[in-house]
Amino acid sequence: MTRQRWGLLLSTLGVIALSANAWRRLATSDGDPVLIVLVSLLIVVLIVAGIVLAARRDSGRRRAAATARPGWSTQAVWSEAGLRDALLAQGWYIERLRPGGGTRLTLAWSGEGIELWRKADVLLGLSWPEIAAITPTTGLSGGAVRPAVAVSTTAGAQLVLVPTAKPDGGLLPASAAAVDALVHTLRAVRDVS
Repeated sequence: MTRQRWGLLLSTLGVIALSANAWRRLATSDGDPVLIVLVSLLIVVLIVAGIVLAARRDSGRRRAAATARPGWSTQAVWSEAGLRDALLAQGWYIERLRPGGGTRLTLAWSGEGIELWRKADVLLGLSWPEIAAITPTTGLSGGAVRPAVAVSTTAGAQLVLVPTAKPDGGLLPASAAAVDALVHTLRAVRDVS
């Protein structure tokens, strides 16, 4: 089990333990049991609704790029903490990238090159001759180190992107094996072009 998985497991166990303790206190208090159950159900419904809405937004973001670029492949990604600075060092300014990473983006690629999208806007487009290397790496995104893809440009920029587990997006990062497969796919398309 990886260090990330252990961290997620321990965090989940901690939340469960704290929730069980809070539930025990509520259940043994003089509060109305029906009200306690209703409040608990409301909390669960709000959490599930938040997860579902986040997944739908991710899917919609990726579809915007796929619709605008028929025949291109897409992958939902998060920005890495250093992406904003790497772009600025090359003279590329992109608004509203979170300094700590975690901005939801879409990576699109075809025989022409790669593009980085946010919602329905192309943030950056690079042709294959402008790309020096594509390598697996790790990146800090949203406060956690995750498997990532590094796109090194001939201009000297290293753009690090953290793929999601599902190409359409979601809440989980891609595994190291999935990142390796994405790197292999991108290299294969670049080599054919």
